[in-house]
Amino acid sequence: MTVPTALFSGGFDYLADVVDVGRLRDILAQTGALVFESQQPTYAHLDFTWAPDAAQGVYSDLVKQLQQFLPIRVPGANGAEQIS
Repeated sequence: MTVPTALFSGGFDYLADVVDVGRLRDILAQTGALVFESQQPTYAHLDFTWAPDAAQGVYSDLVKQLQQFLPIRVPGANGAEQIS
C-alpha cells in the first residue's frame, strides 16, 4: 500500500540532511508514493514554521496538496458537515 506523500526539505536542515532526504526521495519515488516535492534551499529545520516567507514558499503548496488528496470538511450553517 502506498500513501500519497509530499516531501518538503530545506538546504540547511541539519536534522534531515541532504543524504537522508535523497534516500527518502528515492524510496518514495520507487514506490510511486511521491506526489510532490519542494526543496527550500535556504531553509533550516524550524524555518518551515518560523520563516517570514513560509506562507508563500511552503504553506500554499502544502494546502494545495491537502486539498488534492483530502476531502475538506466545513461546518454548515445548521451544524452539519459539508464536504467540498
